[in-house]
Amino acid sequence: MSYDSELNGIKKLRTGTLFEILSMLFPIISVAVILISIPAFSLSTISTSSGNSTALSNTLASATTVLIIASVLFILSPIFQILGVISMRKGFSILRNLGRPVGTGETGATLYLVSLLLLVISLIIIVITSISLISTSSYSDASAGVFLGLFAGTGLAVVAAILGFIGIIMISIGTYQVGDTYRKGIVEVGGILVLVGFLLSFASFLTLALSIISFILIIIGYILVYTGLGGISYNITKGIIPVPYSPLINYQHQYYNQPQYLLYQIGEGTITSNGNAYITLYSQTQAIIISAVIQGYNLISTSINPATLVPGNNNVTLHFNNLYSLMPGTQYISLTINVGGNIVNITAKAVYRP
Repeated sequence: MSYDSELNGIKKLRTGTLFEILSMLFPIISVAVILISIPAFSLSTISTSSGNSTALSNTLASATTVLIIASVLFILSPIFQILGVISMRKGFSILRNLGRPVGTGETGATLYLVSLLLLVISLIIIVITSISLISTSSYSDASAGVFLGLFAGTGLAVVAAILGFIGIIMISIGTYQVGDTYRKGIVEVGGILVLVGFLLSFASFLTLALSIISFILIIIGYILVYTGLGGISYNITKGIIPVPYSPLINYQHQYYNQPQYLLYQIGEGTITSNGNAYITLYSQTQAIIISAVIQGYNLISTSINPATLVPGNNNVTLHFNNLYSLMPGTQYISLTINVGGNIVNITAKAVYRP
């Protein structure tokens, strides 16, 4: 079904957003667990000062357990952040392949993942060169290669940090683009808050208050995005997806201006009351219909048969659900088609006869 890929892309974005929320909450929960436990441990220590070794052992065991839990949460935070970016990249990629203008987010996610790889490499270089420097009897005995390694590792870490920051900013912009594409204001607002939050984080070292404001903006933004993506998923399952309304006057011969192929509608199609739309398309080469949407009603097709066009005339059947709002008469159907790796958008004309 044509909407399955669209829904999968949104779900990947939503899962990634959830992981980002959790990655921000884990350190807070970890610190909260430690702070809450401190008074209890203090009271236990005082009560066991009389020399009760068993009670003291229990207190130490409890403290160790709390520290382990806190440490695990701290470790999970960056892991979930990376998993979130990977999931969001997959979501952006799926939507981009469907012709949605969200490529900025995919590029940003790629930059962020590359920055992590560079950061790991830089840390390895710094650790190795630091060990070499420590093992020498004096700084004067250290070779130029050791200092060059430290300089290179530090420089690579700076480059990684810059790429990571740019990547996160582009992901935020991509999230805004998703909200704009699907006409979901809450996702747009969330994307803006995340963007502003990360921009503020660049200067958050100046004051603690700025760091707190930055954190709050980012997490609220992610929560809004997560909620809005849920709404988009619901709309897609109902066959509702916003598209621009731009019918073409010369609908019978719509040419894609590339020299290697020709693609257009033959004659006029029909839409029946059972939700089937019948159109004939001429294609000069093999192509794949990715999605079909009735303009002005935000109705996306739930099946396309055949989805693959062969050279020559192709009789295509599109099925739409929920036609109760569709008015009788001429309708325009936006088709997104993959032709040799290029995304082509054409408009077919069909008459609805309930």
